[in-house]
Amino acid sequence: MLKRHFVVGLFTLIMLLSVQNIFASTISVQIEQVDKLHNDVTETTLLIEESILEYLFSKGMIVSTCPIVVDSSTSQTGFAMALNDARSGYSDFLIYISVYFNPQKSEFSEKINIQNIDLAQWRIIRINDNKQTASGKLEPKKLQSTENPVSEITNFGIQIAASLNSSLK
Repeated sequence: MLKRHFVVGLFTLIMLLSVQNIFASTISVQIEQVDKLHNDVTETTLLIEESILEYLFSKGMIVSTCPIVVDSSTSQTGFAMALNDARSGYSDFLIYISVYFNPQKSEFSEKINIQNIDLAQWRIIRINDNKQTASGKLEPKKLQSTENPVSEITNFGIQIAASLNSSLK
C-alpha cells in the first residue's frame, strides 16, 4: 500500500513538472528604425525583424510583432502603442528594439548593407508589472567586402535574438 502511494505521488510530481514546461512565453516585438534618410521601412530592417522572430519562435516562444516604427521623433508614441498592444494581446514580455542607421557610411544607403547600421539597442519589459528586466546593445561586425549582405543582416538579427533569448530565461 505504501509503495502504491509512493508510485502515485511520484507520477503526480512528474506530471506537474512536465505540465509546467508546456507553457511558452508570449513575446511582443517592436522594432524602431532610427534612420534620418528614410521615411519608410527599409529591407535591412525587415530582414532583422524576420530573423529575430524566426529565432525566438524556433526556441519555443509565441511571438507577435507590432508595425515597425520609422520616425524616431515618435519613438515614445511607438513604445506606448507597443506596450498597449502587448497588454491587449496578453503578452508576457515586450521587446523594444531600436536599430540605428548611419547612411553616411555607405554610398547606397537604400541597399541592404550591414555597414549602414551603427547599433541595435533593446530593452525587455515584463508586462504584468511594467518593469524592465533586461537591456542590451550590439554593434554589427563590419566587413570590408560584402559578398552576401542578406546573410550578414540575417546573422546580425540572429545575434540579437540569441542575446534576447538568454535574457528571457
